[in-house]
Amino acid sequence: MSENAGPGQRNFGLDIARCAAVSMVLLSHSLGDIYSKKIPFLWYGVFIGVELFFSLSGFLIGRILLDIFDRHSTHLSLKHISRFWLRRWLRTLPLYYILYLLFLFFYNQWIYPAHFNWRNLLFLQNIASPPNGFYGESWSLSIEEWFYLGIPLLLYLAYVVFRKKIQGRHDIIFISIVALIIIIQIIARLSCPDCTPWGCIAVLFRFDAIAYGLSGAYIARFIPAMSRTRSLWTMITGLLLCLAAAIIKFRLSDRAYTGQWYYPVNGAGTILLIMGLYYFPFTKRYRAIVFTSKISYSIYLTHLTGIILPLVWFTKDTALAGTLTLWVISLLLIFVLSYITYTCIEKPFMKLRDKWLPAQ
Repeated sequence: MSENAGPGQRNFGLDIARCAAVSMVLLSHSLGDIYSKKIPFLWYGVFIGVELFFSLSGFLIGRILLDIFDRHSTHLSLKHISRFWLRRWLRTLPLYYILYLLFLFFYNQWIYPAHFNWRNLLFLQNIASPPNGFYGESWSLSIEEWFYLGIPLLLYLAYVVFRKKIQGRHDIIFISIVALIIIIQIIARLSCPDCTPWGCIAVLFRFDAIAYGLSGAYIARFIPAMSRTRSLWTMITGLLLCLAAAIIKFRLSDRAYTGQWYYPVNGAGTILLIMGLYYFPFTKRYRAIVFTSKISYSIYLTHLTGIILPLVWFTKDTALAGTLTLWVISLLLIFVLSYITYTCIEKPFMKLRDKWLPAQ
């Protein structure tokens, strides 16, 4: 297994997954909105990039939750779950809230009127349907935040109800809830024919988005290490499943019943890809990949509303509009702004989190 693979430590394979995910979203949005020439299937980069993020989040969060249950299997309380929530929220919420308010001010002053929506503060903007209006890319964060809130609570309630019957086998509760969520969401999407065409980006129809990553975290408990060959074949299998999911997306997405199988097939593919990367014994670590991985959250939250759309607005009647030069400028500005927000907002809050609520 790769070094630095323990909980809370950097794993280069996961850095590659995170870098690849944010790069696909970034390239799809930037080229799609800025470059005048259309690139076939470019839009799919957003789908696979976000799905990769979902599975990666589930894999990491699953390991943390399983570790919490392992350490407190006989005396788990809401205090332990609350500690998990607070650490998550200090990691994800400060940057989102600060950027949302800054972008609102910037747009209203220099671009066009953007109305404040209180639903964005509670992640209700896409609870049952696609989000409307300003800062639409926050739809994926909404799914993640509700998952962070709901899954630990479900696990805790199941633990309270069944702890005497399972006698310490809390992993049974864990994998049972993961399987139940996936099954319920498949049924929910089948009952909503309009869901598949618009991508099922509502919380109520994508609550399983991170569950595939949780299943990978559960499986990883039984695999302390993996050979180079086996991890490589795990990645190849994951890529083949992602390819099958892409075919479903391109050819069957308009069909209510067959099109929705994109999600479980892609979920299985992305988590296998992530697990292969996690276990692969990399001998070299590239700084550009690690750097992009570190600031990936800032890139996701700043790239579209913060840089790409303003650039399109301010250059729409100039010679720069639709050029590769403008695209390169957008990438440079995105990385500069993301590094600033990571350094000035993300990193200080993470230090406060680790000071107030150190990892255990």
